Amino acid sequence: IQAVLSDIFEPPADAEETADGEALTSSAWHNGSLDAVHHALAVHLVTQDSWAEESVQQYCQTRGLMFDGAIETINEAAFECLGDLLIEVDDKVYVNQELWSNA
Repeated sequence: IQAVLSDIFEPPADAEETADGEALTSSAWHNGSLDAVHHALAVHLVTQDSWAEESVQQYCQTRGLMFDGAIETINEAAFECLGDLLIEVDDKVYVNQELWSNA
């Protein structure tokens, strides 16, 4: 049972390697509260003002993340460390660039 559940709930082994390769921006804004995979997603998202939700969902899926949970995790870190949400999901995924530029 543990092996089956770990395949479902744990990110793929290469997810952290992928995240480390993409994490070009300092993690100081979240005081290390995000793991490498969530940090890489945040760094990826801030490269644009908005994204098609399907695009972000695919990005998350290839890294073993669940879309809603990943956005919530990033927003919790942003709210705790920066005082506001970094990501908003409506018909698209919007990035609070003003918050990011002040990070």
